[in-house]
Amino acid sequence: MTVQPAKSALRAFEILELFARHGTWLSVSEIADGLGYPRSSTSVIVQTLRASGYLEVDPQTRHIRPSLRMRMMSADLSAFVDDKPIRSLVDWLSQATGEEIVVATQNGCQVQYLYRRAGRLPFSMRNVAALRPLCRTSMGQMVLTGKSDDELDRLVLNINARSLDAVRLDRVRVREAVREAGERQYAEAFDQATEGAGGVSYALPIAPGQPVISIGICGETDRIRRKRQPLKDALRFGINRFCNDMQPAGLPAAI
Repeated sequence: MTVQPAKSALRAFEILELFARHGTWLSVSEIADGLGYPRSSTSVIVQTLRASGYLEVDPQTRHIRPSLRMRMMSADLSAFVDDKPIRSLVDWLSQATGEEIVVATQNGCQVQYLYRRAGRLPFSMRNVAALRPLCRTSMGQMVLTGKSDDELDRLVLNINARSLDAVRLDRVRVREAVREAGERQYAEAFDQATEGAGGVSYALPIAPGQPVISIGICGETDRIRRKRQPLKDALRFGINRFCNDMQPAGLPAAI
């Protein structure tokens, strides 16, 4: 089975991201199913990463995980950014809400997941791709709040030109959704990017000139709608506690 070099490189990174999300040993079948890849090409990439020293295999179970070399490289790379407050926030929100927690930013015409923590509650959309529609997710709407109307218009034109979907984005509606998200300081989206899934998102505090990073709580649409207010309270509380200098005055309502 031959895999195109560019696609193979992308899939190698996505496999490593999958390990980061799960934090445990995985089989080739679990990797393929988790990312929606053919098992034959997944096996080829895994073998290449193993031969290069980036993955290690349990000889008894044949399950795989990142090697010590890969884990040490990840620790070295983390020196380029202080992500401890964000990771602490993700951990706290996961424990407090039981829902899936996602941190994301813009990558071209899409929103890209940076961190993703699976929740304890049922959610059938956990294996969606790490790149999602920018204008149809709550996280995407939040990362766009720093854009001007002209920038949004150009982005919509670019997305529509690339899209294979018969339904095109309306630039006026995109402007309105982003402006509303900026005014409210949070965004909600339900059944837009994925049927049955929804989310509530806030923007994280950033230094001037840095790209906007959003954090969202995602899950089954009905459940997120029902709990939207306590989820928003948890996001505000968590951001103030872990990502701002000031300390929150009190705990949010029970979720």
